[in-house]
Amino acid sequence: MKQRNLWWIAALALASAALTAVYGYRLTFGEPDMGSMVMGIVYAAVTGVPNAGELQYGMPFSFGFYELLHALIPPEQLRSPDHVTLVINYVGLGFALLFALGLSLLLSRVLPGPAALFVSLTFLFSPLVMPFLASGHPFIGACALYFLSSWLLLQCLDQPAPAQRALYLAAALISLVGSLTLRGDIALALPFMPALYWAARGAPLRACWRELGWALLLPVLAFALFLVLQRPYVSDHGGAGGSLMGFVNKFVALDRVGRGLVVFVMVLGLGTIAAIGVGALRLARHRSPPPPRLILLALAVLLLPSLLFWLPNPQPARHFLFPLLALFMLIGLLWRDQLRSLQRALGLGLLLVLLNQGLAEAVRPVVVGRYQWAYDSGGVRRATQQVPMGLFPLDQRANQAVQANFRAEAQRLAASAPQHLVFMGDTREYVVAALLAADPALRLQPVKLGPFDAWLLSAGQRRLYVTDKRFQWPQDALALMLALPEVADYPIYVQAATMSRYDKTTLSATRAFTPAH
Repeated sequence: MKQRNLWWIAALALASAALTAVYGYRLTFGEPDMGSMVMGIVYAAVTGVPNAGELQYGMPFSFGFYELLHALIPPEQLRSPDHVTLVINYVGLGFALLFALGLSLLLSRVLPGPAALFVSLTFLFSPLVMPFLASGHPFIGACALYFLSSWLLLQCLDQPAPAQRALYLAAALISLVGSLTLRGDIALALPFMPALYWAARGAPLRACWRELGWALLLPVLAFALFLVLQRPYVSDHGGAGGSLMGFVNKFVALDRVGRGLVVFVMVLGLGTIAAIGVGALRLARHRSPPPPRLILLALAVLLLPSLLFWLPNPQPARHFLFPLLALFMLIGLLWRDQLRSLQRALGLGLLLVLLNQGLAEAVRPVVVGRYQWAYDSGGVRRATQQVPMGLFPLDQRANQAVQANFRAEAQRLAASAPQHLVFMGDTREYVVAALLAADPALRLQPVKLGPFDAWLLSAGQRRLYVTDKRFQWPQDALALMLALPEVADYPIYVQAATMSRYDKTTLSATRAFTPAH
């Protein structure tokens, strides 16, 4: 690798990590999935149940992440939601740095130096990746190790001795298995590895079929080892196949494909779409050299599996990370004749980053007006963790403020120590985790409370119902709750931040629970 490539790789990784550190979360959740994970970890700690059944979200396909957290967090600290959340976010920051390094190393191996810089810069600072790297999600680490494994596989091409090639292959295998244990859906990108190896080799299939065989064997062997390691974590879910089908049945719906296409356009960025369109037009008019066919094949292999799988389940937007990377690499190929130097690549890359952010903020009022908001804005900037909308720093601070309010609310409720309570809201993880931490004697079980699916936290005579009222829409959830005789004498707390247009009933002062301040 050229020395000048090492300089920009290091500088870009540090810049990306610095942005993540400034705009990352600390004591709050960067994504709803993280709240479910924290709640499950706290419950497992207070009950002594190792895997806490269904409560530890994503255990079958993120078991490596759970094991990493248990290795890093002392057992007595696992009962603290704040401590667990803080460790998750700091682990995410470390993985974000490795993500940027692995990505840049891989791209510098596949593309010319200036094109690699351009793609790395525009992808790392794209509308999707900036909030994703700040979320603390285990998929960050999975991608980081995947990029590193792919780079190690390509490095085998330069090793003259069989022993050296074996060493690189072993390192690539270990890294890839680790990637899969952090987040199993990285498997959607496994076919890209041999396709990219073939493209980098640049030879007809008959001339490199032996080497390509090793590149094919690596992901197959890694996935087989992952299935072996996964077995103890999926025994209660009907095995690996049962776990996958349970996920598909719960989250994948074909009627969401249209929404998925809209989300995909939003995460690409309007500037990116323009760059692809103009680049394709230049290619059609023979004003730029055509990209190598094998690399185009590799990009199709990277784009299509993830895109087809996630279009029916488009939120959160990180689902489209690999299709997004494929299209950014395509831009680098379409415009590589204009990326003649590192300085020019840096300038054009910064221009595209700023263009994406500026256009997103300019059209944000239209997006906000058409987005299906569940709740009133409360007079603050509209933002969601599900999909990027406007200028990243402003959206990120808005999301962090909302999460901070949820955390503060949960702490007030836990400090009030109610003996009986019905909690009605749509963000429950902070509340459940805080209640468990404040009273480790509480035990949680899913119950049916009239038409509501609820969690019952109980200990002795203490009974706390935590409900998710959004599943009663378009009915008035509070009116339904007030009609239930089994909780007729329970005080009720309605989460103000998740009041919707369907919540029309006013709670009387005699039934309303007011937490301590």
